[in-house]
Amino acid sequence: MAKKHFIALEHVYNFLTTVINADASNDTIYQEELIKACVIQLLAIVLRNIRNNQIKELDYQKWKEVTVTEIKDFIKLNYKKRLKLKDISHEICVSPNYLNNIFKEVTGKTIMQYLKDYKIKMACDLLRNTSKTLKVIADELGYYDQYHFSKVFKNHMGYSPMQYKKIKSGPKKDA
Repeated sequence: MAKKHFIALEHVYNFLTTVINADASNDTIYQEELIKACVIQLLAIVLRNIRNNQIKELDYQKWKEVTVTEIKDFIKLNYKKRLKLKDISHEICVSPNYLNNIFKEVTGKTIMQYLKDYKIKMACDLLRNTSKTLKVIADELGYYDQYHFSKVFKNHMGYSPMQYKKIKSGPKKDA
């Protein structure tokens, strides 16, 4: 249990003990006022905890957004490797399933979908702007081989990497 929650519960316990002791004593002059004061203090503690929980909920939402940003940054720095979900979760220090759920909640995609989309985006850039071979591009993007890369690219884009390169480079101009 968190230390703050323990302290709040300790306050509640102390107030309740005071109320019970006041009720058990024969001193009725201050008994009612003491009970009212304790109840007001209990309400203050409860309201403070409600407010803190609302703040914690906002903090949790912010944490999710920061975590997603960390994942995206990690992918941008490491997309050339053969990343697995467990590698990313190890880096972020959150379990793979929980991390994937957070990422999907915020982005609408799983982490591996995002990684694949990012790699395809980088592949499109390399195909448009370089004369690198498919083998080199596949290696640079962390694919097992050019055939696997070509299959993933075609499934994602609807045409092969070479068809994409021809379409995007347009007609060649003679010098």
